[in-house]
Amino acid sequence: CLMFSLLVLVSLTLAVVSAGSNISTNRKKLFLSTNWKCSIESPAEADQLVESINEAWAGMHSDLKENVEVSVHPPYMFLDRVRKGLDPSIAVGSQNIYDASFPNKGNTGATTPNMLSEFGCRWVLLGHSD
Repeated sequence: CLMFSLLVLVSLTLAVVSAGSNISTNRKKLFLSTNWKCSIESPAEADQLVESINEAWAGMHSDLKENVEVSVHPPYMFLDRVRKGLDPSIAVGSQNIYDASFPNKGNTGATTPNMLSEFGCRWVLLGHSD
C-alpha cells in the first residue's frame, strides 16, 4: 500500500513535469512524503519496503529525480535501519518530535530534535492527525 502510494505520487509528478515543454531551472522542487505509520512491524518488513522503494527510484528518469524530493517516515524503531538501506537521495524523516529542553529533560520515551539529527533525519511530520 505504501509503495503504491509512492508510485502514484511519483507518477503524478512525472505527468506534471513531462507536461511542460522543458524543465526550467527556476521551477521549485515538488516534495513527496510518505508516513509509514505502524504499517511495518518487523525489520524484515522494513527491509522489503526499502528494497522496493530503491528499485522504483532507480528506475525513474533522472529529470524527475532532479525535480522531486522524496521523504519517508518510518516508525522510530526502524529509522536508522531505513536510513542505512535507503538510496541516499531519498530523505528519512520522523513521525513526530518533542522538545525535551529544560525543564522537560526528564521525559521518558521522548524523541528530541538532537536525537533525530544524529540519525540524519531532515524532516518531521509535525502537527498531523492520525
